[in-house]
Amino acid sequence: MKKVNETGFPTPTTGRNIVRERVGQILGRDMVGRITPHSFRHYFVPAVLCGSSNLRHAQELVRHKNIQVTQRYTHLSNDELVKANHGIFEKRTKRS
Repeated sequence: MKKVNETGFPTPTTGRNIVRERVGQILGRDMVGRITPHSFRHYFVPAVLCGSSNLRHAQELVRHKNIQVTQRYTHLSNDELVKANHGIFEKRTKRS
């Protein structure tokens, strides 16, 4: 028989169980199964990149051996791209 925690889920030993437990604790049981390790990575990697702009840092945090795997999760919205481009060109304009 598997050990269960206070949320009624098995004790976390895999990424899936850890995400299920945390989602249950933070967002409630209704959200369990709607957020998976895979969907979480699609949110987490871009969030790390927006904060640090460091793909290698994101790779370490999600524990990918190959950085190309991490790159799959680096999608940016159009708003994020416009903001980044604006920041780059504003800096160049101010230097001139």
